[in-house]
Amino acid sequence: MVEVRIIALGHVTDKHPVKRIFPAATRFEAIDYRKKSPTDLLKEKLITDAGYESLTNGRKYHHEIGASGAVGLHMSFYELLKSGDGDIVIFEDDCIPHAKMPEAIEMLRTKSDYDIAIFGPLRYDATGARASHYENFHFLKSYFWGTHAIFVPGRSRKALVSLLEPPVDIQVDALISRLAIYKNYSVLIQSGGVPLATQAQHESTVQVDNGRCILCDVLPDDIYKRERWLTLCIVLLVLVLFAVTVRQFFFCSCNDYFYCPKLGRFIKRSRSQRP
Repeated sequence: MVEVRIIALGHVTDKHPVKRIFPAATRFEAIDYRKKSPTDLLKEKLITDAGYESLTNGRKYHHEIGASGAVGLHMSFYELLKSGDGDIVIFEDDCIPHAKMPEAIEMLRTKSDYDIAIFGPLRYDATGARASHYENFHFLKSYFWGTHAIFVPGRSRKALVSLLEPPVDIQVDALISRLAIYKNYSVLIQSGGVPLATQAQHESTVQVDNGRCILCDVLPDDIYKRERWLTLCIVLLVLVLFAVTVRQFFFCSCNDYFYCPKLGRFIKRSRSQRP
């Protein structure tokens, strides 16, 4: 039987999207480093000098560590994988799995030509990717974004633990990408079809610093509010354009109306004023 775990801070209810698809899934208490300073992380040998510079000088590239919480997420994967040796599916707490994901995992469990499988990446660079005999999956040879759902077969678990061992200097998804690029690590990644896993918000809660996304520095709720306001503005604009069109074609068939900015209204010209 495959182990299914959810990396999360706090309680996970039966209504959680992962629990709805995988009722036997259990929570793994996320390692929370959000209150640790870069200096603390460096002293505890949790990050490298390069990681320290990324945290103190600011993130310039995706692969760099953006916040202390990202180190906590990395260490959460590391400690969880260390806790056993069988097949395991790991979800970040903001993941929404597709109903067909259990079927895909059962299929993958019978195969042995890969080291790790990534579901529904946020972004996937197909450069150099090698085709596989799995429908909608390729073998990764460049970078991907998003570790919200991964499957690690038992045969690869111990090796991955050693590769994730601290100190940390880059994001966990960037590390897995580099293993595929430079170390011939076999990463099977979903490259098409309906995403078998999606994210409910920007980052898992263990990465969000004071509620704000480490990439864009806004609250996830603010993103949804902005999207709703943008949608409302577009709807209002469409309604205004529709109203003007109706007025023009149904109430002004002679085309003898013009708009006066000073008066702020439509005015009908007299025939003597026509050019």
